[in-house]
Amino acid sequence: MSSDSSGTPAGMPPRAAGTAATPKAADSGFDPHVPDIDYGILDSLIGHAIRRAQIRIYEDFVASLAQWQITPPRFSALVIISRNPKLKLTDLAHILGIARSGAVLLVDALQEMNLVERRPAPGDRRAYSLVLTPTGKRTLEAAKQAVVAHDAHVASALSEQEQATLKSLLARLAPPRPA
Repeated sequence: MSSDSSGTPAGMPPRAAGTAATPKAADSGFDPHVPDIDYGILDSLIGHAIRRAQIRIYEDFVASLAQWQITPPRFSALVIISRNPKLKLTDLAHILGIARSGAVLLVDALQEMNLVERRPAPGDRRAYSLVLTPTGKRTLEAAKQAVVAHDAHVASALSEQEQATLKSLLARLAPPRPA
């Protein structure tokens, strides 16, 4: 499933704040396993199981941060920018694993929301450093609290040991690339 520049999956409108992440029969949210549908080989694939879970988690994330219009890519960008002074747009694109053009759209949206500013990069007249605005800092702090609550909600189906095991297994499936 592809996503637009806001990070919302194509064909999936953001859920309204306060709506449940678990779809009901009449809910238009993603159902990870529709009754009476033969999924064939898909049910045996690790990648497909991860993707189904990711879509449900994404829906809950978007609902949890709807009041700020913060999507997962926007949240990731805000955290990375806040923690890495003098970060350049090209570096942000690399860190987030997106094309430079996607990073431009992402930063443009954050700038329009008055969350991020581009400032001349020290020592490079052609580049800009990304910094959070005061509004961006306040918004990020509030959003972090909502994300922590969202993450606790998502993880509540697992024990602490299961959560640690899941994180460890996922890290093994997607380890850092060798330097």
